[in-house]
Amino acid sequence: MTLEELRQHLKDGTFHHATYRNVGKVWEGLYVYVRDAQALRGFTLAGSFNNYYRAYPNGNPECFEAEQLLREMNRGVSVGSFGNG
Repeated sequence: MTLEELRQHLKDGTFHHATYRNVGKVWEGLYVYVRDAQALRGFTLAGSFNNYYRAYPNGNPECFEAEQLLREMNRGVSVGSFGNG
């Protein structure tokens, strides 16, 4: 996922929620979900911003920017399973 794609999801109303998985593994990062009427819970994974510490020892600037963008849009980021964290 790119920042431009995230901006587009926010702009067109398809953004549903985002979660941050911090498990110290290669899949650590920000996961972005979009609305999907066909999906079980009404959303599906659109993409992610990797922030694995070995790949990005100082943090991934794009992941940080994505989190900032969500904060500015009053969307926030959950740290658990949607609605169950």
